Amino acid sequence: MARMTDIEWADATWNPLRGCTRISSGCMNCYAERMAARGLPGLKSPTTGEPFAVMGKAGPAWTGRVELVESKLTEPLGWRKPLRIFVNSMSDTFHESVPFDEICEIVRVAKHANQHTFLILTKRARRMWQFVSWWISIHHRWPRNVWLGISAEDQRRLEERITFLHFLTPARRFLSLEPLLGEIDLSWHLKYCEGNVGWVIVGGESGPGARTCDARWIEGIIEQCRSAGVPCFVKQMGSHPLLCDAKGGNPDEWLLPLRVRESPFVGSGPEGGFNARCE
Repeated sequence: MARMTDIEWADATWNPLRGCTRISSGCMNCYAERMAARGLPGLKSPTTGEPFAVMGKAGPAWTGRVELVESKLTEPLGWRKPLRIFVNSMSDTFHESVPFDEICEIVRVAKHANQHTFLILTKRARRMWQFVSWWISIHHRWPRNVWLGISAEDQRRLEERITFLHFLTPARRFLSLEPLLGEIDLSWHLKYCEGNVGWVIVGGESGPGARTCDARWIEGIIEQCRSAGVPCFVKQMGSHPLLCDAKGGNPDEWLLPLRVRESPFVGSGPEGGFNARCE
C-alpha cells in the first residue's frame, strides 16, 4: 500500500473526528481549520451538512462543532499492511466536546487493529490524562499499539502539558514541537525522566501567515535528543524565503546538522522498539 498521507512521520491519517477550537498560539494558523473552511463535501458534517469551519474577514474560524463521523470509525480495520497512523489530524481526540464513550470507540478500534501503530497527539493534555486514567480503571491496561503525545509550540506550553504526559506510565509517549515558535529546553524531561518520552518530532510553521522558525531552535532540540538518546524527527523548517520548498520540507535544502529523521520504530508494526534509525 502506498503512503496515505503527506505527513512525513506517518504512513496514514485516520479522522473519525472532525472539528475543533483554538486553545493556544500554536493554533493560530491551523492547517485543519483552513482546510475545513474550504467547505468541501468531505469536510462538512455528515449529519447536517454544515461546515466545521467558515472563512471570514479575519480568515478561517472553527464553528465550534465537533463530531464523530461514524462512517470513518472502522477504516483501519480494512488496512491490512501494518501502518503508522496519525489519529485525528483534523481534530483533537481529547477535545472537551468529545464524550469519553466516543473516545472509547476510537481506542477500541485502534486496539482491535493491532497490526498498526496509532499515534494520538493532543494539546489538551489534562483531558488525555483523565481519559486514560478512566480507561485503565476499567480495562486495567492501555493498548500497546497506541502511542500518546502532546503538541507544544513554546516553553510555556511544554511545561503546562508535559507533566500530564509523564503521568501516563502505561503508554508509549512522544512529543510534537510543531509549529516551533521559540527556543525550547526539554533536557530535564528527556534526561531525568528516562523512558517517559520515546520520540520527538519538530518542525517550523508553513502556510499563510507562517511565523518564523529559527534553525538554531531546531538544532537545539536535535542536540538535546541526541544527548538523551531519544530519536528525533525534523519534519520541516517552515516557510523560509531562502528555501524553494514552500514548507521547508526538503532535507536536501537544509544544513547538514539539521538533516535528522530518526524513528523509534523498526518497521511500522506495534512491536517497534525504541532503537532509533534514520529513515
